[in-house]
Amino acid sequence: MPLCKLCNNNVIKLNPYTQLCILCNIYKFYDRLDVYNIVLCISNMNQLDIIKATHQFLQKNNTIPLPINIDEHAIHININPTVLYECNIIINTSNEYENEKKILNNIKIFYTNTIDRNLLKSRRLIDGQFKQEKLNPLYFTCTTNTTNTQIYIDTINTIINKMI
Repeated sequence: MPLCKLCNNNVIKLNPYTQLCILCNIYKFYDRLDVYNIVLCISNMNQLDIIKATHQFLQKNNTIPLPINIDEHAIHININPTVLYECNIIINTSNEYENEKKILNNIKIFYTNTIDRNLLKSRRLIDGQFKQEKLNPLYFTCTTNTTNTQIYIDTINTIINKMI
């Protein structure tokens, strides 16, 4: 069974071009097609640790974890992932946004149950015994603390306003 090049998890199927599992592939290359597969939260955890913990939770419980199952201190931030994606492109190609980059580094990707579970199967889950709950992706959000999230929204607005 192949190993993901980033998280080193055994999965049945890797992306043939990147050699990454679906979770790592979304993290490294997410775009407009992945907005329903992810939820954005403020977290102090490293993104790779979030991915590894998601794989471990999945193997133990046969279901995709809620963000609070991975990081009990995660705070949902109501930002469209596509907007964050575009802002990251801008701030990573210019030295003008160093302060914004430091702030946005705390926004992490957590995963929803809309991900194709066949791409998440590992040796342990070879039979594909997933709990097939059909949940609204909003169920995967955490408590939103508007005071703590406003700086992130303001930062994204600053980046967008500088582009105009």
